[in-house]
Amino acid sequence: MSFKKITIAGAGTLGSQIAFQAAFYGFTVSIWNPHPDRAIRRLNKVQKMYKQEMGITDSDVKRAMKNIVEITNDMEIATKNTEYVIESVPENLEIKGIFYQKM
Repeated sequence: MSFKKITIAGAGTLGSQIAFQAAFYGFTVSIWNPHPDRAIRRLNKVQKMYKQEMGITDSDVKRAMKNIVEITNDMEIATKNTEYVIESVPENLEIKGIFYQKM
């Protein structure tokens, strides 16, 4: 099975790293997060971490970030034309319930 666009649901510690890693390796990535501004802040931290710990360059980061096509709290937008969804929302029944109702 081959796919190109994935959606990461939840962009906390784990989800933001999955999203960046997938984008870094050429996948088109959409992120669903209840608070898009928090997802953006978390992705900024991940970029810094990858640059410091893995030695990737600014151009590597820019190339990866171009593959993240949207960061939204709208499930319909996040999953449009998506072939694969990775659920990475917090282990909180209320938040998981919201996610699965929208999914």
